[in-house]
Amino acid sequence: MKTFTKLTIALLIVLAPVCSWGQAKVYTKKAKMADFTTNTTKVVLSSDSPLESALRSEISSRWRVSPYEFCSVADYEAQSKDFHFYFLRLVSEDGVAFLSLEKGGNKDSENNFEKPFEVVRIPVAPDGNISGKELMYLGAYLDVIQSFSEKCMESDRIGYAGLGVNNLASLKGKSVYFDEDRADLVFTQCMEGAVVPIIILSSDGKICYRMLLSADSHEVLYYAKGKVKDPKSAGFTDMEIKSFAKRNAEIIRTIPVDA
Repeated sequence: MKTFTKLTIALLIVLAPVCSWGQAKVYTKKAKMADFTTNTTKVVLSSDSPLESALRSEISSRWRVSPYEFCSVADYEAQSKDFHFYFLRLVSEDGVAFLSLEKGGNKDSENNFEKPFEVVRIPVAPDGNISGKELMYLGAYLDVIQSFSEKCMESDRIGYAGLGVNNLASLKGKSVYFDEDRADLVFTQCMEGAVVPIIILSSDGKICYRMLLSADSHEVLYYAKGKVKDPKSAGFTDMEIKSFAKRNAEIIRTIPVDA
């Protein structure tokens, strides 16, 4: 009986590596992004639109986390299956234009490491409706993407939580400016401790993205998406604003004209 047991154990030890051959190795987002800072990020541009022209300019002055080069849509289509490249591009979905960072790859690859995935995306404007104000925030959005990507390399928790990772973090020492004119001013001045609300409504008026963006460090301190009944109902709810106060933020509301 003992001999049989020993033979069984020995057989299992021999067969274990063979059985594992058929199992695909699973890589986490953190593991897949280990090459981010050394591999080239391709910035995909399709036209000379104001948004893409601004993107080209901001990339040239702000991109710091990896080698980069500009490419056309045709180049992207030809190289998108190469997992050695990352791609930064504008994408449209549900009436919203996003700035998206993704890693190339072949979705049909048997090697999990070589499959494509999106690192992060941030809404920038209603699709096809650029008012010009979005250009003011574009540099900050690039800083958000770069900072978030670096944190993804350090923590899977952050990588999978997405831009809402700071939704419950303390806002002590922060002032949220719900007065639009003052918000624009403190943002352009990069005022320390200032936070500006950003609302992006889809082109069909059905989906609303809401963010709090720090004026000095360019961090997303709140991120939410929701459906709206009509454009007039888009924006931060009273409950959301109260939650910011509970997180110890100072709420700066619209100043009356006769104040």
